[in-house]
Amino acid sequence: MTNSQTHLTGFMIVFMIAVYILKEYGFVEMLTVEIIIYSFVAGSIFSVLPDVDHPNSKVRKKTATLMLIGIISLVILFFVSDDRIYLFGVIFLAIILVGLWCVRHRGVLHTVPAGIFLAFPFFIYNPVVGAFALLGFLLHLVMDV
Repeated sequence: MTNSQTHLTGFMIVFMIAVYILKEYGFVEMLTVEIIIYSFVAGSIFSVLPDVDHPNSKVRKKTATLMLIGIISLVILFFVSDDRIYLFGVIFLAIILVGLWCVRHRGVLHTVPAGIFLAFPFFIYNPVVGAFALLGFLLHLVMDV
C-alpha cells in the first residue's frame, strides 16, 4: 500500500520528466518560473488529496486543521469588513469539512470525475497548472491500483 511520501515522490519524478519534455518540445513560453512553481504545488497537493477521505491519514488531519483555521479567519474577516463573501466562504468550508466525515475511503474521491471536478478551478486559472493538478490526482489513482 502506498503512503503520502510515495505519492509525492512519484509525482515529483513525473513532474520533472513532464517539464523537461514540455521545454524540449518548444512549450517554453507556457512555462514561466511562476507557472512551474504553481504547477508543482498544485500537483503535489493533488497527488495526496484523494487520501483526505481516509480517517487516519495525515492529509485528512492537516486538511481539517487548515479548514478550521480558514473558517475562523473568514468569520473574523466577515465581522471586520461586513462583506458577505466571507460568510459564503465559511459556509463552503463548513460543508466540505462536514462532508469529509461522510465519505468512505476509496469512495467518491478516488474517481477520475472527482479529480476533474476538483482540478477545474485550476484549469480556469491556468491550463498548465490545472493539467499538473489533474496529473497529480490521476497519478495517485494509478499508484493505488
